[in-house]
Amino acid sequence: MGKSPRLAALLSFLVAGLGQLYLGQVVRAGAWFGGAILFGIVAYAVVPEWWFVSLVPAVLASLDASAQARA
Repeated sequence: MGKSPRLAALLSFLVAGLGQLYLGQVVRAGAWFGGAILFGIVAYAVVPEWWFVSLVPAVLASLDASAQARA
């Protein structure tokens, strides 16, 4: 039985890369997590009022984790 795409997506939405880690993709998980942190820092430095932009990597990581679980 394969891993759940929904759970992978939820985990990656909560913490970018956690869904990939759940799927056993350690390098991909680290890349998503590091990228999300970097993106959040840059987004906050440029326009602090747009904090919600930092959700973009979480949404993209969830979509990626779901697609990887289905593959």
